[in-house]
Amino acid sequence: GPLPTFVLAGDNDWVECPSQQDGINKFLRYFTGFTQADGGGFETEWKTENPLPFPVTRDYANNRPELFYFEYQNILFFSINILQVSHDRDDRNTDWVKEHMERAFTELEATNDSSRIRAVMIFGHGNRSPNNRPFFEDTAYNTFFTEPYRRDIPVVYMHGDGHRWRIDRRLSEQIGWTNQWDITVDRGGKAPPVLVEIAPVINGALVPFVQENEFQLLIGDGLIRLDRQGGRYPE
Repeated sequence: GPLPTFVLAGDNDWVECPSQQDGINKFLRYFTGFTQADGGGFETEWKTENPLPFPVTRDYANNRPELFYFEYQNILFFSINILQVSHDRDDRNTDWVKEHMERAFTELEATNDSSRIRAVMIFGHGNRSPNNRPFFEDTAYNTFFTEPYRRDIPVVYMHGDGHRWRIDRRLSEQIGWTNQWDITVDRGGKAPPVLVEIAPVINGALVPFVQENEFQLLIGDGLIRLDRQGGRYPE
């Protein structure tokens, strides 16, 4: 398609293959580049006349190029390699998010710019199961609970495992993290891709979204709007 695309690895892409190593090798080769010297990632192959207006960082240094990070209009975007089952490539998830979050917070605190980080979007595959629950608890307590203002930043985790639309608020209720949202998207073929919109800032003021129908979800007082139908509705 004409839009820039990032691809995340799911369990069907490698851990359930006859050879896990062959599966992850093929995924890395075609969707990330094994190393930065291989071409800098899948995003270098986009056939688009509008290159990204921001750099994309991948974790080449730790041989985890499937992990990417970028920042756009003060929104932080992360991928994590998280599945329902244990695997040997999930050892960098917590540190990957924490390192970039702490850098962003350090810059915020140095400039006293409380508007720098507007929201955090985390993309993965697995549900928040007992197996990977420590990632979410560590991220909450060690990154967002250390300063009061950090708790006000919306944090959205979006994933496909589960295969049907679900808004899970159990973690936010259990630990008092009111701005954490766990979103399972519908499986492919069941619904169009979810549309995620970020409200614009015009003349220094946020112009929040409004909910226009039952398919839409507002997060962060209208800063983020998720549309589970991708903007497409039945006649």
